[in-house]
Amino acid sequence: MSHRIVSLASMLRRSANDCIEKQLRDRGFTKMVPSHGDILQCLFHKGSLSMQDLAKQIKRTKATTTVLVDRLEDEGLVKRSKSDRDSRITLLSLTKKGKSLEGIFNTIADELDKRVMCNLSADEAELLEQLLEKAISGFSN
Repeated sequence: MSHRIVSLASMLRRSANDCIEKQLRDRGFTKMVPSHGDILQCLFHKGSLSMQDLAKQIKRTKATTTVLVDRLEDEGLVKRSKSDRDSRITLLSLTKKGKSLEGIFNTIADELDKRVMCNLSADEAELLEQLLEKAISGFSN
């Protein structure tokens, strides 16, 4: 039996990233990469996060997250501020400009979902999601 799960998952990720990059380019976001979308989606849902919590959420190192956030800050989409409770903690939140992108990013996410599910029944899509979550959980041990 051939075990191509990781290879297939990698191809799915590559295809999804290509789709995201095209969607971003088509909307004039030439300096953004899919990882920026991960950050924005977290901030759309959470409001604000510490750099450390954001890095955990997007499964990146703090250094990589900092580089990604720097670009978003340069574009005026996120801002940094010190925590009221602990001045050692830097909090990230969306600017007004950043918040205005939520609809665009939801549209891109919807397009991705359509692409992934176009050849799957609802039951197959649900099963695939469950199996992927189960496979990923094997790496958290």
